[in-house]
Amino acid sequence: MNDIREILNDFDKAIDSMEQMLKEGTLTNESELAMHYTMRGGAYFQMAMLDEAISDFDKAIVIFDRLIQQGKTPPKEAIIQAYSFRGMGYQSVGEHEAALSDLTMTISIMEDLKNQGHQLDEYFLSNIYIFRGGCLNRMVTQPDNAISDYSKALKIKENLKSSGYEIDESDIATILMGIAQSYDQKKQFEESNKAYTKCIDIWEAMLKYSDSFTEINSLAIAYMNRSANYTELKQNDLALADINRCIELTEKMIQEGLEDDLYYLVSPYFNRAQCHKHDNNLHLAVNDYISALRIHKSMFSENPDFQEMYYDTLSSYLHLLEHLDENDRLSEAIEEFLFPLQNEEKTVEASALEQEMINKYENNDARGNRVLKTKISDTVENEWKEVPSLDFLVKNLTKTTSE
Repeated sequence: MNDIREILNDFDKAIDSMEQMLKEGTLTNESELAMHYTMRGGAYFQMAMLDEAISDFDKAIVIFDRLIQQGKTPPKEAIIQAYSFRGMGYQSVGEHEAALSDLTMTISIMEDLKNQGHQLDEYFLSNIYIFRGGCLNRMVTQPDNAISDYSKALKIKENLKSSGYEIDESDIATILMGIAQSYDQKKQFEESNKAYTKCIDIWEAMLKYSDSFTEINSLAIAYMNRSANYTELKQNDLALADINRCIELTEKMIQEGLEDDLYYLVSPYFNRAQCHKHDNNLHLAVNDYISALRIHKSMFSENPDFQEMYYDTLSSYLHLLEHLDENDRLSEAIEEFLFPLQNEEKTVEASALEQEMINKYENNDARGNRVLKTKISDTVENEWKEVPSLDFLVKNLTKTTSE
C-alpha cells in the first residue's frame, strides 16, 4: 500500500507540472498528460478509490477525444486503457449502462486494430469480454449477448492455453459460471447445469491444493445455484446433495475466518428447508428455517436489503407449522421471530409484510388471547430434533458485532 501511495505522489507531481505547462502553452505532448491521468486512475483503482479513479479516466478521455477532433492520433493503447479501466470502475460502482458503453468502446477499438493486422494482447481482450459479459449479466436483459461474450473469452483463453500460455484454471471456471448464470436468466436450467458442473469440477480440483477464499466462495455459490436448478427440474435428491455441499463449504469459510458475513448461510439454509419439505422431512425443514431466521434476526437492522427475505422465510416457516397443527411451536415462533422486531426500523416493503403477518397472528395464544389444542402431526410424531448447534456462528457473530 505504501508503494502505491509513493507512486500516487509521483503521478501528482508529474500531473501538476504538466497542467501548469498546459496553462502556459509550453506542453508539447498533451497525450502524455492524458496517459498520466490514466496511470494515476489505475493506481486509485487498485486502492479501491473508485470515484477518484473514474474522475482521472474522465479527464484522460476528454483530452484524447479533443486530440482526435483536432486530427491528431493519440496512442490507441492509451485510449484502450482509459476506456477499459473506466468501464471496470463504472461496473464496480453499479453503473452498468455506463460500464457497458466503455467496455464496448474498448472492444471495438481492439477489434479494429486486430482487423488492421496489429498484434493485440489477447489475454487482456478476453478479460474485457468477461467484464462486459458480467455487466450484461447484471443488467439481466441481455443473457444471449452475455453468453456470446463469455464464449468469446473462453475461446481466447483455450487458444492461449493450447499455445503454451499459462492460464489460471479459476479464470476458466469463472467464465463457465457466467455462462451458467446467463442460462439461468433464460430459464434453460439443463444448459445452465452443464456449465455449473464444469466450473464445479474445476474448483473442486483446485481445493485439493488451495484454500483460497475466492475459490471456496465461488464453489459454494455454484453448488447453491445448481441446487436451485435441480429443484426446478424436479430432481430433489441432486438438489439436496448440492445444497448440503454448499452449506458445508460456507460453514468452513466462517469457521476458518475466511468469511464473517453470516448472511452467506441464510439462503442455503432456506433452500435446504425447501428440499426437506419436498421430501416430507419436515422436522429437518423446521431446523433449517430456524437456523436461517436466527441469523437473519441477529442482523436485521444492519441489512435492510434482506428484510423482505426475512419475512418471506418467516412466512414459509409459520405456514409449515400451521400445516402440521403445531400450535405450541407456532406460538413460540411468533414470539421469537415476529413480535420482537416491531420497533425495528425497516423498509416500506418489509413493514407491509410484517403488518400483514401481525394482523394474521396477533390473536394467537402467544399473546394470551386464545388457547389452541396442540397436536403433533403423524408425519413427524416423535421426530422433532433440536436445531443443530450454531455455536461457531454465534461466536463469529459476537466477534463481528463487537467490532
